[in-house]
Amino acid sequence: MKAVIDIGSNSVRLLVFDGEADFKQGVSDLEITRLGQGLDRTGRLSPEGIRATWEVLDRFQQTIEQTGVDEVEAFATEAVRTAADGADFIEQLRRRYGWKARIISGEEEALIGFVGATSALAEGEWTLIDIGGASTEIIQGRDAIDYRQSFPIGALRYTERPETDLAKVFQDLPPLFGQIVGIGGTITTIMAMELALTSYRRDRIQGAKLTKACLEKWVNRLQAMTPQARRQLPGLDPKREPIILGGMKLLHYLLERFDQEWLVVSDYGNLEGYAISRGLCRTNSI
Repeated sequence: MKAVIDIGSNSVRLLVFDGEADFKQGVSDLEITRLGQGLDRTGRLSPEGIRATWEVLDRFQQTIEQTGVDEVEAFATEAVRTAADGADFIEQLRRRYGWKARIISGEEEALIGFVGATSALAEGEWTLIDIGGASTEIIQGRDAIDYRQSFPIGALRYTERPETDLAKVFQDLPPLFGQIVGIGGTITTIMAMELALTSYRRDRIQGAKLTKACLEKWVNRLQAMTPQARRQLPGLDPKREPIILGGMKLLHYLLERFDQEWLVVSDYGNLEGYAISRGLCRTNSI
């Protein structure tokens, strides 16, 4: 058994899988820790986020031991990548758990997202949008990647800095290539809310169609609700409530920039793409 851990700016995710089989048989887990909260103000990882991340990783370690995992790799993205104490955090993680752990570049983050998402989709031309907590990756390609770029804005960062000029951030955005596919917690959460899922259903999320009209409906609805009322909505993790509206607005902006009315949602992304790219599984069959 193998395990991959994604330490993001807003959440930490685990995927345990049999390296000989496909990912459908695996064990997955996710917890919101907001490691990157306040990063732009302090230049450092959030102390509360660090404590929350250790608690979640301790729990993941128990799962890893119980499932007989013999190889673990962890990777960290934008918050750890840019924080002054990011390298120290990764070194402490290695000492604490004995796992292989590394900080990946924005380009590699874009690559693994594309590999993971497209491994679960029909062959074709794709523009991938991956909205994370502190960054958004845009990747385009068919059999090979033609364009990839990491932009320093995500759902958490945009919530903390709503005055951000998105046109300036995305000034180098290329024209649309093929169809849009969206990955990441913001996009899958919006789809879960639209489907009113009381428990997460990967089979309902994967390949679903999310429209711009749906986004506009939810933005208007959430703006008229109190935070307490939002936290009661089916499909929305209460811990994600503070940043979901910012994530929705960011996605809506990108659909408008690409002049598209809808996108395909993929529940497969960075974790699966990392496992495939690092050779941790013998097949990329989803």
